[in-house]
Amino acid sequence: MIIQDSSPHGNCQEGTVAAPGTVPLPDIDAPSYPALHALSRGRDVDVAVIDTGSAGPGVVGDRDFCVLHGSVVTSVLRAIAPEAKVHSFRHNAIASRAEGTVEDLVHAIDRALKARVKIINISMVACEDTAELRAAIGRAEKAGVLVVASTGNTGQCPEGAPTFPSSLDSVLAVGAVAPRAQELVAAGAGSSAGAGPDAATRASTGADAGKANSADQGRVPAQYSAPTHWVDLFAPGGPVEGQVDVRGKVHTIVGNPDPFEGTSFAAPVVSGTAALVWQIVPQLSVQEVRELLTTTATPGASGPGLGKQMLVINPATAVDRALDLRDARNRIGSNGNHGNHASDDSTDSHYELQTVSTRPHQPEVADYSVPVVLSLILALGIIATVVCRAFSADKRPPSGSEATRAN
Repeated sequence: MIIQDSSPHGNCQEGTVAAPGTVPLPDIDAPSYPALHALSRGRDVDVAVIDTGSAGPGVVGDRDFCVLHGSVVTSVLRAIAPEAKVHSFRHNAIASRAEGTVEDLVHAIDRALKARVKIINISMVACEDTAELRAAIGRAEKAGVLVVASTGNTGQCPEGAPTFPSSLDSVLAVGAVAPRAQELVAAGAGSSAGAGPDAATRASTGADAGKANSADQGRVPAQYSAPTHWVDLFAPGGPVEGQVDVRGKVHTIVGNPDPFEGTSFAAPVVSGTAALVWQIVPQLSVQEVRELLTTTATPGASGPGLGKQMLVINPATAVDRALDLRDARNRIGSNGNHGNHASDDSTDSHYELQTVSTRPHQPEVADYSVPVVLSLILALGIIATVVCRAFSADKRPPSGSEATRAN
């Protein structure tokens, strides 16, 4: 079975080196990236990117040999979580190809698990279900690893068919949301005039009528995002740029002639947000992080094939909720430790348990049994002495008689 990346790009000729600069940041609903990164940068959270390899700066592991897809995916992830530890694992045996096999993907998942990562990002799709892939995802779930996967672009799999591994229950499935019109970004929810091809759809959802509280409300899936009912979250899928490190010099790359866009680049926005959350509250379980990301997402429109209201990832709100959780846990720890923050020592050495009787207090009674016995013995001794003396007096000889003495 063939594994495909969910981006239309596939070779070096489709990427153009642009002027040096920073990667354009994904179109997320956040006040500003500096403000977001002042709260969390995903520091020391290990994230595996299973892709075509990466030549991105700060990424360790398998190298991208001019395919570019994996390099752009890691660039997006590091734009969201710049201090996450990003590990690159190639999903194919031939480094110069974008496609691979399910066996290669399973092998890459197992390699990532051996690296003890916390998050696995898979911007790849397979059109057929296999027991081997299910088992690998099951091993990741058992190991407490969050798997984030793109749902794929239209035309990659038969229409309406599930894509894998995104459709598996334990995987956080990510679709792409249409870019926001600049008018909506500036006004929060303004007029759709001149807003581009998605303006009419936005207007039909009521987002342009001034009813929305956020520029994300009323957003719709991108036209290239495959309509699927199992999508958990939507995120911006581009256009984005990437960065590659060539002999210590960082270059910015852009798609040519088509921009880098697709559900491939939406998935790392979600993975990066999970890293932001885990830096703040590392004790959270995979399920708790999933729930936090979905409950803090911004409601969008009900797109075709969704069957439910879409949820757009909101990194700023997710980070804010994580901070609330951390503060609440610290307060609980403080109350339990009499004002001291929770210690890393898991023993109960801070406290001494004492057994306390619940019976009413009884006054102590002196034990006089020994003195009484001694007194009785003494009294009997005195009486015996008196009797003996009296008996001896009756047998004593008369006064004046001399006793016989031996010479």
